[in-house]
Amino acid sequence: MPDLINRLDDILPREYRVLPIAIKHFEELGDGAILYVHRFLAVAEYVKTNDADIFRSHMVKVVEYQIKLFDRFIKDPNSVSDSFVDVSSFDNIFDALAAGSIEGAKELIKYIFAVNEKELQKGQDFPEYITKIAGILLLDHKEDSAIFDKMHDRFQKKYKSVQAYAYALKAIYLKNEELFNGAFKEVLKGHAFLCRTGQEFGDSEDEIIAIWPLGLLNLARYKGLNVTSDSPYIPQDLIYNNV
Repeated sequence: MPDLINRLDDILPREYRVLPIAIKHFEELGDGAILYVHRFLAVAEYVKTNDADIFRSHMVKVVEYQIKLFDRFIKDPNSVSDSFVDVSSFDNIFDALAAGSIEGAKELIKYIFAVNEKELQKGQDFPEYITKIAGILLLDHKEDSAIFDKMHDRFQKKYKSVQAYAYALKAIYLKNEELFNGAFKEVLKGHAFLCRTGQEFGDSEDEIIAIWPLGLLNLARYKGLNVTSDSPYIPQDLIYNNV
C-alpha cells in the first residue's frame, strides 16, 4: 500500500484547520463533510494517540449522523440529497462494525431497507448484496442461503477485489472458522488493491486502517467465530472482544 501513514503529520495539521469549521458549519459545507470529518479523525487521531476509544468515538459519530440523515429524509425527502440515503450508505454498516457498534449497524440496516426497499429487491451490485446479507446475519432476515454463492459468482469477473467478501460472509453464516480464515486472507488482498491510487480507497484513511475488513472481522467475532488477524492494517485493540 502507499505510504500515506508516513505523510499523516503533514496532512493532519492542514486538516485540523478545516475540520472544526466543517463540524460547526456542516450545513453550509454539505452533509458529506460531517461524515468525512469523523471518519478521517477516527484514523488520524488513533495513529496519533493509539487510543482505541477515540477511534470508536469518531466512528460512532459517523453512524449517528448517518442515522440522522435517514431521519431527516423520512420526515422531509427534500431536506437531504438522495445520494446520502441510497444503498451506497451500506459502507456505514462497516463503519459501525469497525467501531464495535453492533446496535448501530442494526439500526443502519433497518433504515437502508426502509428507504431503499425496491432497490434492494432488484439490485445485484455490492451494496445491495452486503446490505441484504447484513440483514440476514444481524436482523435474522429470511433469505435464500444461495445468496452467498450468487454474490461470489456475480463478482468473479466484475469486482474481483471484493469477491472474497461473499465467502467470508458465508463462513459467518455457517459458523465455519476455516472457511472464514481462508476468505479473509483474500479480503485483505482485495483491500490492498482497492488502496492503490485511483481505486476506491486510494490516498484515503483506509490505507492505514482497513475499516471494511476490520468491520467484517468484528462481525465474525460477534457471531461467535474464534478468528483474528495479524494484519498491520487491523490494530489488535480495535478487534471486537466477544470470543
